[in-house]
Amino acid sequence: PALIADLVEQVVMSHPKRTEWLYQALSAGLLPVPEGYSRVTLLNLTLDPVFLGELRLMIRSRVSQLVESRLPALMVKSSIILGLFINLRIQRMWGAYLLLDKAEPQKVSVALAPSYSRFRMPGRWHIILFLIGFSYFVFAGMGGYMYRLGQVLYATFETMYQLQGGAVVCWFLTRKNPERRVLGGILTAVLFIIAPFALFLISCFENVFSFRSHAEDDKNEREKNEEEEP
Repeated sequence: PALIADLVEQVVMSHPKRTEWLYQALSAGLLPVPEGYSRVTLLNLTLDPVFLGELRLMIRSRVSQLVESRLPALMVKSSIILGLFINLRIQRMWGAYLLLDKAEPQKVSVALAPSYSRFRMPGRWHIILFLIGFSYFVFAGMGGYMYRLGQVLYATFETMYQLQGGAVVCWFLTRKNPERRVLGGILTAVLFIIAPFALFLISCFENVFSFRSHAEDDKNEREKNEEEEP
């Protein structure tokens, strides 16, 4: 955090638009007005060394606090997401099988590993994730490294459910038209950024109602009935 804070402070204070950026930050409340100053003037932002020195310290402090509170959770989220999609990609590359029809040997089809839209956490995972999420409330009031550990655990709990919710969204978009998988991926990524709680709720409803399981059972039943028809 200290290295990133120093880098941000150097970039801001040496940028040609430094005065404009600092004024906007002070106006928006991102940085407080230093003690002893009732108002901010152009003279303060350009020629007052004491005022600028206070702003340097405030920038370092704010950025350091922000990075320290967000960076562990961000690393956990990115690790889980990258790990999942790398694993899915490897399965798609190495998990393809050639299927031959005994009745018509000249026809060959390829069976691929399930895509992200089929991602569903096993039942026992929910118990483990519930314990992980509950531990956040135990560690939240301790401060220090225990509080950071709680943040990491909660990020794990939250990310796993969001990923399952994203898989449900992709499945809904591609169940009738597989060509929509790119649209499903884009929409899921957008929701993951601007409305992650929506994916979390979708995942919770999936655990209760099992949308994909019911749809797959109906599809299998229809195929079975069609095969039994003379």
